[in-house]
Amino acid sequence: MQHFLEFAKDDRNWNHLASHTVNVETEHSTYKGRRIDIYVEILGEKPFVLAIENKPYAGDQENQVLDYLKYLDEKKRDFLLVYLSSGGQGPSEWSFPLHERGEWTENFTVMAYSEIGVDPIQSQFTENEKPGLQHEEENQEVKSLAKWLKVCKEKCEVDRLRWFLNDAEKFCTKTFGSSKSADDIEVRIVEEFLLEKENHKYLNVACAVNKAWPSVVNKVAERFFEQLTEKIRSKIPEKYPSRDDLKFKPSLTFDEDQKGFLYLYLHSTNWVDFKNGNFETENRYRIVFCNEKRNSPDRWYVGVEAPKERKSMEPDEENYFKKFKEGLRALEIPGVKVNDNWNPGYMYAEDDKQNWEQFLEKLLDESEQKNGEISDYYVKFFWKFADKAIGILDKIEKQP
Repeated sequence: MQHFLEFAKDDRNWNHLASHTVNVETEHSTYKGRRIDIYVEILGEKPFVLAIENKPYAGDQENQVLDYLKYLDEKKRDFLLVYLSSGGQGPSEWSFPLHERGEWTENFTVMAYSEIGVDPIQSQFTENEKPGLQHEEENQEVKSLAKWLKVCKEKCEVDRLRWFLNDAEKFCTKTFGSSKSADDIEVRIVEEFLLEKENHKYLNVACAVNKAWPSVVNKVAERFFEQLTEKIRSKIPEKYPSRDDLKFKPSLTFDEDQKGFLYLYLHSTNWVDFKNGNFETENRYRIVFCNEKRNSPDRWYVGVEAPKERKSMEPDEENYFKKFKEGLRALEIPGVKVNDNWNPGYMYAEDDKQNWEQFLEKLLDESEQKNGEISDYYVKFFWKFADKAIGILDKIEKQP
């Protein structure tokens, strides 16, 4: 543990934590109902807490990191919050306001999964965006989980543990580094090919392909989304044959920058009508399957959205919101998260199903065949959550 702290934050002295008792907790609840992914309490004369927020893909919620820091600070003990992200990028200003960051220099740091996958622009957060810190980019050392695992593996004398560390290191590098590296290699191969004199004739073709690519991606996504919509819709009469109150609607649009907004809505006309709500679902709660930024790897999720922002709710509406969260927590569905704003509950798709652009060929094939592995996954993914959410919302309707 001391070595991890020294690796994550090498400008602090951690010698006083060398041989203390350690308690580890996952999904540690804060006073605002948020959950810190990993919470390590180091006991001793001066208790210390190491908190790790794991963000391989998922986006941040409003003031999420700031709330974590304030919560840890109120525990009246020293602490460090490590923000573990895919490419070393830090939290957004939505999660950690820029004007707040200078106060937490000693208690916050960012770590990448793999140094190979680091985005050299986004990964500047920890130094460049904290007021009062000086930074020389060329001297910046990339701190990554893979690099720490490698060091631990080299120092480990127990074979089984060393094998585990080796597998963990490979996973980090393969999942968050090698794919990006492979893309870079492919780009360099194309560059070299086009710059060779005998291949100059292909430059106009390459330019046309580059311009057409966003539109091609959108067309493939649109075709796949249409057949996926029908597969999900077809399950409604099968699962709920006697109900005509469940309404289903897909929505697919592309803005001028060719970014897609893909949604599926499911709601019941029996659920509470929140007056002055701002949804198309008649001011009612809705179950959604969506990706607001199709090419971003952190947005595919299924969840429940309230028709009003939490701060705009009347007392009885807020009570309804709380009841749904309590009901969802009680089910203990693996991977489900709760929120305090629009989404009382949601869950992300598996990491390797996040970015559709990585398997466009499969999407196109499944669109033509009206079936396939990816389609089946998303249908099961949607209904795994939706069935539970419908049950909770129906139950709340029957309560006084």
